[in-house]
Amino acid sequence: FTPAMRQLCHAHLRRDIQAVIDRGGADKGLGERWLALSDAMFHVWHAYERGELDGPGLSAHVTPILTEWQEVARQATVAESSKTRALGKSMLKLWPAMWNFLLFEGVQPTNNEAERAQRKGVKIRKNTFGSTSPEGARMIGHFLTVLGTARRQGVRFVQWLVETREAFLRGVAGPALLLSG
Repeated sequence: FTPAMRQLCHAHLRRDIQAVIDRGGADKGLGERWLALSDAMFHVWHAYERGELDGPGLSAHVTPILTEWQEVARQATVAESSKTRALGKSMLKLWPAMWNFLLFEGVQPTNNEAERAQRKGVKIRKNTFGSTSPEGARMIGHFLTVLGTARRQGVRFVQWLVETREAFLRGVAGPALLLSG
């Protein structure tokens, strides 16, 4: 996706910024400025989430943070460390993807929700040593899709699975997974 069509995760950016600080040296001050800007952005975001700011208020409060953030990113492109330079260049290249949460309602500045949704699949893959075939990988993918759908629909997955198996063995239609409405 182009930067204008996606949102970078600010929680991951914070880890990259913290790495700038942890490396120390001449770039540490840049990292500290970035982290302070990230803290300020999240402070405003949480006020918005609590209903203390509306969309225009969110944008108005974040605009000065954005301006300074961009300046720090520009300074980082000529920093001492090649890793800091790369981070600055990456932020400037992907600039729209950092701030789409300001433009599109429902977009979050982090991907925490998406990562939580994937956590069960990652645990299954790690605990079963993954899949050894493309067919097995597809089967696990289908299984996790059904499991996630059941969870979102409020369907008790194990009960649904047992009823589906019993219906299959009897040659009748199984219970619906998707709720009508």
